Amino acid sequence: MKKKRKTKAIDRISKLPDDLISKIIHLLPLKQAVSTCVLSTRWKDTWKKKNSVDFDFDGSSVFNELRNIPGRGPPSKRVGDSVYKKWECFLHMVDAVLHSHHKGGATIQRLRIVFDPMKLSHTVIDNWLQLAFAKKVQFVEFNFKSIFVGTEPSSAYVFPVITSRCALESLKTLVLKEVEICGEAIEALLHHCVNIQELSVTSADTLRAVKVSSFSLKRLTLLACGGYRNLMDIKISAPNLLSFTWSCCKNSKLLLEDVPKLNYVKISGYWYHIRSHHSQLQQLVLNVTSFGSSGCVNKGNTNIPELSNLKQLTMKQHRIDDDAFGLFVAYLAAAPLLENVTLQLFSGGWNVKLSEAVLKATKNHCFENLKTVKFSGFSVANESNDAEFVEYIVNRAPLLETIIVDVIPLLFVGTHERNEYKQTAEYLEARDKAINFGASLPCHVTVV
Repeated sequence: MKKKRKTKAIDRISKLPDDLISKIIHLLPLKQAVSTCVLSTRWKDTWKKKNSVDFDFDGSSVFNELRNIPGRGPPSKRVGDSVYKKWECFLHMVDAVLHSHHKGGATIQRLRIVFDPMKLSHTVIDNWLQLAFAKKVQFVEFNFKSIFVGTEPSSAYVFPVITSRCALESLKTLVLKEVEICGEAIEALLHHCVNIQELSVTSADTLRAVKVSSFSLKRLTLLACGGYRNLMDIKISAPNLLSFTWSCCKNSKLLLEDVPKLNYVKISGYWYHIRSHHSQLQQLVLNVTSFGSSGCVNKGNTNIPELSNLKQLTMKQHRIDDDAFGLFVAYLAAAPLLENVTLQLFSGGWNVKLSEAVLKATKNHCFENLKTVKFSGFSVANESNDAEFVEYIVNRAPLLETIIVDVIPLLFVGTHERNEYKQTAEYLEARDKAINFGASLPCHVTVV
């Protein structure tokens, strides 16, 4: 019997022309592009030749494992060390990839990092930021959500005060979640980032006051900043600002100076109406959890200025009573061009019958241009009160075309439990009652 000859393996992949390798690398996602470094020595650094890269480091899976460890706490020698090793490997991977790319890589389009830095040195994260800036990054998101309850702000990462414009002109979007940043740092950032278009800061406890001044800024978000019950003073001068999202507290102060293009505002927390530039707003979203000292809204004492250009209004109510209803109707009456309205009832239905005081104070209101109303949270227990409210709107909106009734509680909206709830007897009963009620109305009614 003849012995089979051993054929020598031919390394064809290393002989591919450079232009073909570059095309292959360019078409691959970053993770797969980096993994090509093991193919051969010639491919070791080819992933760095991508024209631009998106770095998305998401450590959420490691977070979930850490949360499930009994007696969890900062890294230590105990049960769960293997999971903490994963956490350390994740940090090492982020650090190694960024430093390796810095040596010969192309520009960075996006840098997104989601993890809990815990006891990691702030200097390390500062270096990541500098590496990204040096590669002309356009989008940066740091989401440093804490795994462990009770983490003090002093242990959180603090965004540095930028002192130079060098390499910052490419930055267009900055998103910070659970990253501490002071007003001085924001002001310095906006001063040096002359092309920034979007700034979003969420859960920065140490941010108590800030002056926002930027010619290029178009979208600004400040949520859950300043800590619980802490004062939040904001002064905004941004001639190209289009949208502003803000969660305020009882003593918050807002000063809008130069914002001629602002047309979208979303406010969460205490009831707070815009005292200036209100006539230019086209979209307004109010997530009202408390009315503070507004008081007696049902008597018409809202002092809401005319919203002469408002086309869309969304109100998410947590406390459904006369004050909530009076405030809602007052906003409808203050917007003569209003076309689309959404009312989201977090608790599911009006918990009180509309009082005579409210009806008397609003009896002359007419919503002349209203065309579509979406009513979320139609309650089974309080369907008579809900029906009364819908009829109130219908009788005062001569051009009303469509009412959308969503009987699914707001608690389930956007969750996997929504589909499960739709199989329950409670949902089916609420839907049937809403359909029967809608049949009696002169406009088209859609029930979801």
